[in-house]
Amino acid sequence: MAQEHKKDESTARLFTLLTVFLAVSLFHFLSWRHLEGAEQKEFDQRLRREAEQQRLLLQTRVTQENNALFDLAQYLSNQPDLVSFFAEGKREELLNHVQDGWNAARETSALRQLHFHYPPATSFLRVHKPQRFGDDLTSVRPGIVATNKTRKPVLGFEQGRVFSGLRAIVPVFREGTHIGSLECGSGLNRLLDEFAKNTNTVASLFLLSSMADQKLWEENRSLVKLSSVRSKKYELDAATNAELVKELVAVANIDKYEELSPTELHVVGGTPNSLRFLELVDFAGDHAGVFVWAKDVSQDLELLASTRAETRQLLLGSLALSLLLSFLLVQFLSGRLQRVIDQRTREYREERDRADKATRAKSEFLAHMSHEIRTPMNAVLGFVDLLDDDLNEIIKDEEQRAQMNEMLEIVRTSGEHLLGLLNDILDFSKIEAKGLELELENYSLVRILENSRHILEGPAHSKHLQFEYTFSSPLPTEIRTDVRKLRQILVNLIGNAIKFTESGGVQVDTRFIGDKDQGSYIEIRIQDSGIGMSSEEVAQLFDPFSRIDSYSTRDFEGSGLGLSISKKLAEALGGEIRVESRSGEGSCFTVCLPVEEIAENQLKDAKELLAIVRQGKYADLPQVDAGVRVLVIEDNRVNQKLVVSILTRAGATVEVADNGETGIEAALNAWEENQAFDVVLTDLQMPILDGREVIRQLRNRGYPGRIVAITAHALSSERAECESLGCDGYLTKPINRKLLLEQLLVKK
Repeated sequence: MAQEHKKDESTARLFTLLTVFLAVSLFHFLSWRHLEGAEQKEFDQRLRREAEQQRLLLQTRVTQENNALFDLAQYLSNQPDLVSFFAEGKREELLNHVQDGWNAARETSALRQLHFHYPPATSFLRVHKPQRFGDDLTSVRPGIVATNKTRKPVLGFEQGRVFSGLRAIVPVFREGTHIGSLECGSGLNRLLDEFAKNTNTVASLFLLSSMADQKLWEENRSLVKLSSVRSKKYELDAATNAELVKELVAVANIDKYEELSPTELHVVGGTPNSLRFLELVDFAGDHAGVFVWAKDVSQDLELLASTRAETRQLLLGSLALSLLLSFLLVQFLSGRLQRVIDQRTREYREERDRADKATRAKSEFLAHMSHEIRTPMNAVLGFVDLLDDDLNEIIKDEEQRAQMNEMLEIVRTSGEHLLGLLNDILDFSKIEAKGLELELENYSLVRILENSRHILEGPAHSKHLQFEYTFSSPLPTEIRTDVRKLRQILVNLIGNAIKFTESGGVQVDTRFIGDKDQGSYIEIRIQDSGIGMSSEEVAQLFDPFSRIDSYSTRDFEGSGLGLSISKKLAEALGGEIRVESRSGEGSCFTVCLPVEEIAENQLKDAKELLAIVRQGKYADLPQVDAGVRVLVIEDNRVNQKLVVSILTRAGATVEVADNGETGIEAALNAWEENQAFDVVLTDLQMPILDGREVIRQLRNRGYPGRIVAITAHALSSERAECESLGCDGYLTKPINRKLLLEQLLVKK
């Protein structure tokens, strides 16, 4: 039995050893594969970083060269003697005046052209070729034509009949009169030589977009620049050089050169090379050509291979050591693992406590900020409504009254839109859950459209655009939707249309479509005459943070989130956004939103609905019964005046308490005298005694009356806390008149 037990123990031990051997071996094998992959990834990332640094270096040199040319041209155009010779047509005197400076500049810089022209594009003097003058360059030099036409400088690359390079063309004036233009130009050869020397590239060249393969090879061999390294390792003979040129020329097409990746290695001159590129645009922003260069990476590859060999040797040694110490290691790790787990658990709990504390601090901060913003916003929107009521009595002139009505509506609409943005920021539950909560209500579609028009007609008119709203069918009086989210969709889409339209106009057309099979829906089309987009750009339009090529300029900066948010909002409402666009011909965004089935007799002419909205014929506010008594506990004088004005106009009798202590005393005294208030309205945030304590003390003393809380915090936790204290109603600032008066109609 003892022998059998020892045999079983040996078998178990052998099995354990084999298991540990296989586990450790598998671990080391996977580690080796992972490290190789990580090393390759780091190698690729290093090539990409190096390529990006070289692109930035080359782009910086191009920019510096452009600026130097511009500074020189500006300096020369302001020299009185030079301008006089030019204006008086004294070619020889002008040539003699600039000849010495020209010769010195050619020796110390890349300057290759100094050219004077009369409008629109007639050559007066080529300092670099003075024997050639008088030829008309209108058809071949648009930069000269543009400068003399707009009388503004032109800066950038331009291709000529003989010379293609960087140019700076500035207008020349004499005593305020435009007499022509002056041009300074530099070639790319010197720039390429300097770049090749600084980056140790094997070969570099510049490809004009108009060059065919054969033409480049036969007529532009000088564009191929070899590095200064002339060892056998880097020597490029004619055949290899020819293959290099053919390989690089193959990517000169604008549709192909962007496919070059610095991590895809090509054999050049017998060594592996990483190919890089930089696009060059002309003064109009159009593609003019592309720099392409090859960087030898043979030493990098040797270093990578050496690192991999060292890694394999280390892993083999580690494998042998791991097998010898496997049992001790397992026992050690088991105890250590438990200690680590315990430590991590403690750290997690501490981190969770810190996070909870930070979350509470952020919530308190946002609550206070909400109160500080909503309190003045409450007064703004509240008194706008009251002023709107009194407008007919204050202003008798109908035309002036209509203008004031429109101004008040703009203030109200903009304030409500700002309030909507504030609500989005403060709603923690939506942000943390990454979800959207819909606040559906029956609301006038025409009023939503009119609100968007009020917000956006200012930017449209400032750009002198035609901005119109049209209706292709009768519309329902109301639709059930989330008003704020639909308005945000429209403001985003119409605002973008105005932003990317420089001439022409923007049209917003709305129609109702009733289909028995597909259901009823509203279709809102936003058509603009702006810059448009290609099909490839449309495909990525709704990606977060996307910035398509057509929009990636200083004139059209933005976060790249507006369209993505609009798409999500439309989908949350059960609809969609469709896009039709062609580059240079404008875009059309169509918002389709499903609505409940609506009978034809429920549809009205859109112009009639629009007239009702503009005249302010909204639903009558509720009137309270005469004799209704209300106690308002509010420390802010402006808010006191606003609430009292709203309530007294509706027929209520109002008393005011400036703080919580006097409010509690007034409510209890009236109750004890059998003259209890019908409603107690209390602000939550007050000095001396806040609204929560007011509610708590009144309920603790048995006060049975109706209590409604008013707060500027607007957090979902506020409502739950008030209800738990015994509050019967809850209103947020800015105060909605209709909701406030409805609280007086509810019986306890």
